[in-house]
Amino acid sequence: MNGCYLASLPMKVMRALAGFPTKGGGYWLPRGPVRPSQNLQQMVYPEVETSVAKRANSQNREFRGGGGGAFLKMLKTMRVIFLQDSDILRRKYPNHRLWSHKLFQTPELTEFEREMT
Repeated sequence: MNGCYLASLPMKVMRALAGFPTKGGGYWLPRGPVRPSQNLQQMVYPEVETSVAKRANSQNREFRGGGGGAFLKMLKTMRVIFLQDSDILRRKYPNHRLWSHKLFQTPELTEFEREMT
């Protein structure tokens, strides 16, 4: 089954198609280095850590293998990006109902947004 999927992506080609230099490092994202606290991250997709632990402790090799681990890793990455982007999106779309979620009312998020500016 592993032979059916592309294991590595051609990064130079992807960078060139996106309009960036092929060697990498040709852009800087100001909010990139600002990381939300672990507590704040766990408020987005809160079941990720539980699922990672279940997979690690499982005796079932098929459950531990496959794409599930990669999917959970992607969710952990996406929640950081979501929190970083939410600051900008809240200013652009202040009346969106997403911002009424309890996550956006927490002191942790307020502190993180302060660090972002």
